[in-house]
Amino acid sequence: MHFWRWRTERFRAAKARSFRNIPVSYPDLSCVPQGTSFAERPGGQRLLARASRLAAIVFLTVAIVLASNTGSVVHGTEPLPARAQSPVEPALTKLHDLYLTTGSPVDPTALNSSYSPAGISDSGFLESAQVVGGLVLIEAASIDAQAALVSLEALGFAKGVAFGNAISGYLPIVAIPALESISGLQAIRMARIESLAGSVTSQGDAGLRADIARATHGVDGAGITIGVISDSYNCLGGAASDVASGDLPSDVVVQQEFTPCATGTDEGRAMMQLIHDLAPGADLIFQTGTLGPAAMAQGILDLQTAGADIIVDDIGYLTQPFFQDGVIAQAVDTVVAAGVAYFSAAGNSAGQSYESDFRAGGSYAAGEFSGGPFFFGGVAHDFDPGVGVADFQRITLPTGVTLFTLQWDEPAFSVSGGAGSTNDLDFYLFDDPVTTVILSSPSASIGGDPVEFIGVENTGPPATVNLGIFNFEGPTPGRIKYIHFGLATVIDFPTDSSTIFGHANAAGAGSVAAAGYFDTPAFGQ
Repeated sequence: MHFWRWRTERFRAAKARSFRNIPVSYPDLSCVPQGTSFAERPGGQRLLARASRLAAIVFLTVAIVLASNTGSVVHGTEPLPARAQSPVEPALTKLHDLYLTTGSPVDPTALNSSYSPAGISDSGFLESAQVVGGLVLIEAASIDAQAALVSLEALGFAKGVAFGNAISGYLPIVAIPALESISGLQAIRMARIESLAGSVTSQGDAGLRADIARATHGVDGAGITIGVISDSYNCLGGAASDVASGDLPSDVVVQQEFTPCATGTDEGRAMMQLIHDLAPGADLIFQTGTLGPAAMAQGILDLQTAGADIIVDDIGYLTQPFFQDGVIAQAVDTVVAAGVAYFSAAGNSAGQSYESDFRAGGSYAAGEFSGGPFFFGGVAHDFDPGVGVADFQRITLPTGVTLFTLQWDEPAFSVSGGAGSTNDLDFYLFDDPVTTVILSSPSASIGGDPVEFIGVENTGPPATVNLGIFNFEGPTPGRIKYIHFGLATVIDFPTDSSTIFGHANAAGAGSVAAAGYFDTPAFGQ
């Protein structure tokens, strides 16, 4: 159940209880002569006073409801749902409700999938999230992050780390409703992770011609310590066999393993195998990067403290800032300033991004579009850079899961503290032609982080839908940008913009692109 719907149902139940509990007694009027005024009848004045009080209660209740929906358009007699001004992203509330319904493991296919076109649903909202048993990996922020961390630990928060304003760790799903009770906690959302590496091959040594460099210059990495950040090292087992076969050295240091190991793929060990091929004399240290942004930032500093000369990673957090350096990027620049060489995977998203100045288009009222998710209205972004106006952008969703991260040029509270974002943009997917909301991301952003996220799954054939970006509240933003992860195709007004973001875009980082070994000069290309 959506948060607003839960609040509405709870209000209705409370209201019903309140009116049921008002004691009402009715006087015997059978002997009152005709023509006697109501006030002159036995108990009439008392009943009039009681009725007046009841009318006042009804009037006050209606006034409160109307005040909470200021600016809304009323359809029929049903009041529009109030906007949930909560620092907890709606997807976390959805996860909590889903967990209570399905238990563990959480089954996102239990979500309402009666959207149009057929086959499209928000069951992809957990893609890239870390949900293990009854725990979910979250990120949040507070000016007093250490105090907030203590409060979170009282809720069962595990593996918690505070870094600057940022906090990350595993929260019991059943504790999600209690997050709002923690004073000063903002920008609370799932930590969404993507491994940005391709599949492992055994041709890297020759493809990079590292074998020639070793033979020509007599170097093999001896005296150099390389820190590797990825998801896990030995969650699947097999590290001992790799040492026995010579694919790994015998003295790998595991500074921090990924726990719980249920979703670990040991990509870190695969990276170390390739590094050992290239520089067999180098010392290797592993650090998991999948315990949240704050934990990864701290892990980078810990690797530098442990003596790493070079650090490499293949991890990306999909909600790290596009328009300023987040906590991971700041950690990267810190160790680079201390003399460490840092390299990060650039990802494989090519030009799967839309970026533009925000152009004010049409203004839409709350409830103007029907659908499962409620449409809260606002001023649309005009996708047409010319003289026309296009408040919606057609895209084709392939079969499978597509993820969208939308951000705009406001300061993130999780990075800068202070006032956070001064405006609140919402992200919607509609059918084609536009009549119905399919999916939405209406997180309350004012005072928090300027970010919205949608995960959509299409179990049917490729389908055309419309994307809409609306300024719900606050000043007009300057620049907006979304990146989509998957194989979606933008039909109208694509900009094919950059997709390197987060710490891979830090000033001190070297962003490494992927290339197939068969496309290198060593293999005839």
